[in-house]
Amino acid sequence: MPLTVANLEKGHAFPPVTFELSRGWVDQYSEAVSDSTIATLGPGLVPPMAIAALSIRALLQHAALAPGTIHAGQEVSFSSATHVGDTLSVTASVASRGERAGWVLMGVDLEAFGPAGPVMTGRATITFPVDATN
Repeated sequence: MPLTVANLEKGHAFPPVTFELSRGWVDQYSEAVSDSTIATLGPGLVPPMAIAALSIRALLQHAALAPGTIHAGQEVSFSSATHVGDTLSVTASVASRGERAGWVLMGVDLEAFGPAGPVMTGRATITFPVDATN
């Protein structure tokens, strides 16, 4: 059975993931979100939410979403700018997991580090049916 987030307990640490912020990927992200304010960033700067998107994608390489998963919330804080060509490393762990009324509520803490240190911290909150854990 493939690993899903439903199989993870509080304290589970995801393996660190490293990725490069390539020009091609940043351009694709910018086009996909159609955010006109991205053009106001300085040349070579990466939109902060692109870091969050790549960080979550990196986690999904190690554990798929359970059937019926709903993304309930996202908190992120950015501490420094990132540039096209930077290599980032993402770490994550299951910070909380609880069950209520047939649903699991899970918080996953994320941290992204760039060449000069921390770039982003955050928490993704997801929920999925308890029966997805079987």
